[in-house]
Amino acid sequence: MSSIKLKHSSGNSMSIEAPATNPASDLALKLPATVGAAGQVLKNSSTAGTLEFGAGGITHIDTWRLDDDLTIPDGYITQHWSRATDTLTAQLGAAVTESSGLFTLPETGIWRITCQIECYSANECRWIDLQIRGSTDGFSSDETTIATGFTALFDTSGNVHQSCRTSCYYDCTNTGNNKIKVFLQDTGSGGTTESAASRNVSWIEFVKVAET
Repeated sequence: MSSIKLKHSSGNSMSIEAPATNPASDLALKLPATVGAAGQVLKNSSTAGTLEFGAGGITHIDTWRLDDDLTIPDGYITQHWSRATDTLTAQLGAAVTESSGLFTLPETGIWRITCQIECYSANECRWIDLQIRGSTDGFSSDETTIATGFTALFDTSGNVHQSCRTSCYYDCTNTGNNKIKVFLQDTGSGGTTESAASRNVSWIEFVKVAET
């Protein structure tokens, strides 16, 4: 097996060796034209075999919050979403965008999506159902529930609070078609979401964890 041996001035060496098994064809790796920056890793670019320096690990974190209370809609939450902008909440990479409750991811990849909605009511509510739903055509005709969380409110002596939380790993292969919405419903007892723009009370978080 052939190798390239780089000898240190003190005598020992470091080698780059050919693959242990014979490739199906001749292969080439093209090195980048720069040395990169501290903390970056060497990885494939959008063209396989052409290497580039880029960020390692998690590259995108984005948090959105409900900034005003609303009656549980028994449907999609289409209003009062606002992106977290306080200085203590970490945001990383290109932002997720939102329009009337429709969330668009900025890049393809495997995303961890976590959603929590805090609810309150002075009436008994046997169940509250929170769902993360995805679509492959922008919710034109396709929608799928990919995560569900439940809670209930039983004490009727005053406002009682509970949180629904659910999460999933979502494979976004096309940013134009793969969309996300939040669905919330209850037993019809007049439950309300509790919200805050300055901290995570009712919120959804998007974290890109890998390439698709």
